[in-house]
Amino acid sequence: MSIAKLIISIVARLLTGAIFYQPTGEKIIALTIDDLPTPNDPEGKSTDRILAAIAAHNREKASPATAVKATFFLITGHLQPNSTLIESLIAQGHEIANHGTQDLRTSQLAADAFASQFREANTIFLNS
Repeated sequence: MSIAKLIISIVARLLTGAIFYQPTGEKIIALTIDDLPTPNDPEGKSTDRILAAIAAHNREKASPATAVKATFFLITGHLQPNSTLIESLIAQGHEIANHGTQDLRTSQLAADAFASQFREANTIFLNS
């Protein structure tokens, strides 16, 4: 089994509601933002710039039906104490995705280490 298939099988067991593929006849683009929040940016300025760019596009160019929403892959270990980032992203209609608790090469982790990181990050998401 390939590493990718192994990771997907672990995630599928941990999160039974996870969606890996959704067929559609529509032409769509998925905007994904990886590795947030940035660890050397405790005030979240890089995240704020991304959100401001999306909001400006939606105000100036999009209709409600074509408004841009993104999926943000968050590293929970980079969240500041009392961070409102998760709540803010959800309130703006964006999706949150699990990047784990640390920025590691998950394909090089043992299956139990990957599962532990994933579960720990997921607990943080569920409690936010």
